[in-house]
Amino acid sequence: MQTRLPAYVPTALTASRIVGALVLMFTEAFSPLFFVVYLWCGTTDVFDGILARKLKKTSEFGAKLDSFADLLFSIALLLVLIRALSWKMWMYLLLGLVVLVRLASAAIGALRFHTFVSLHSYANKVSGVALFLLPLLYLAVGLPVAAFVVGLICLLAATEELILVLRMKELDLNVRGLALQKRHFGT
Repeated sequence: MQTRLPAYVPTALTASRIVGALVLMFTEAFSPLFFVVYLWCGTTDVFDGILARKLKKTSEFGAKLDSFADLLFSIALLLVLIRALSWKMWMYLLLGLVVLVRLASAAIGALRFHTFVSLHSYANKVSGVALFLLPLLYLAVGLPVAAFVVGLICLLAATEELILVLRMKELDLNVRGLALQKRHFGT
């Protein structure tokens, strides 16, 4: 017997990630509750988009809600890890640089396209995975290596997004990357 999922399931999963991110902010890093909420947020991030496409319920609202949930989860995760771990100054500087590039991209996107812009590029997906894996990388290789690798990946993705936003003739939130999307640049 085939079960049909209600059309609201992808949005509900995304909304649950927003709630999870808020809960995560108040958990102790690496506690059992931290890992339950952390894994829930990661799982819902994977499946909300897959289900939306399978159910043919993708929308601009859903894409923006997903981007907001990703941003909130990233902030929550970083806040928990910053409180719990001994970060070096260069780690804060790298994080600050990523945030500045992201803010510049968002501001320019808002000015150019009159909406919140967070692209679903491959680089942004890789940076999201890297950020999600940060606690596990920390446990495996230590904070300096984990922070450098994840920070560099996030900086490259943020830089690509900024370049894409600057060069796009029309907004496409699902642009795949600089090398893959020449049609947006009039070339």
